[in-house]
Amino acid sequence: MNQKNLYIVIIMVAAIAVVIGLWLSGAGQTGPLAGCTDCAVGPQYTTLTLEVWVNNEYVSSGPEREIIFRGTLLAGDSPVSDRTVTISTEGSTVATVTTFAGRFEASYAETGGSHPYVATFAGDSQYLPSESGTVSSPVQPFV
Repeated sequence: MNQKNLYIVIIMVAAIAVVIGLWLSGAGQTGPLAGCTDCAVGPQYTTLTLEVWVNNEYVSSGPEREIIFRGTLLAGDSPVSDRTVTISTEGSTVATVTTFAGRFEASYAETGGSHPYVATFAGDSQYLPSESGTVSSPVQPFV
């Protein structure tokens, strides 16, 4: 075998080795070492927080006070936008809001006294459902 043919054989073997290496490593997302290629990425876990504040500047002619709800919806450390969060008390919905940059805010005219509130995100194809802990409105006398 002459030197020219030897170089051609070496180049062909190297090229075949590179192609096999790329296939095994998963380049193009196929091959046995590429991981799960037929598995869909599942929805991400979410966390939902809720804070309840009394708006002391609200003036009412009746027996009510304005409650401000604030919270966040996160997937890991990333904010989740454009998702619906429902705020309820004792089984009744008091507000439905949409997140913006992972945050939300709503208000509600509370009557009677302190009530327990919870925020709920129903989940969707990208994110799993989550629920905040129960937070009671601050106990303050009605003015």
